[in-house]
Amino acid sequence: MTLAETAAPLKRTPLYALHRELGARMVPFAGYEMPVQYPHGVLAEHLHTRSQAGLFDVSHMGQIRLAGADCVTAFEALVPGDLEALAHAHVSGHGPQHQNPAAFP
Repeated sequence: MTLAETAAPLKRTPLYALHRELGARMVPFAGYEMPVQYPHGVLAEHLHTRSQAGLFDVSHMGQIRLAGADCVTAFEALVPGDLEALAHAHVSGHGPQHQNPAAFP
């Protein structure tokens, strides 16, 4: 049995479908399928970001599990998001118990 056959399936960020639609070459990174390059190449990406704007999918970088009385209220004082609304939201590919920072309003 190979390492690839025994590895856990890779997770996908909320932007996975967009990356694929844009033709990204996806690679395993930190347990996720992440884009490494797009068809127009790194130089075109760089020039676009310098002249327009760029978006970096960081939704794989941080996860937190909240526990305890009033933990959501306490954490909301530290972040620019409505965590109470997230508790009832559904992020594509994740259940309500696995919210993603990319889903912050």
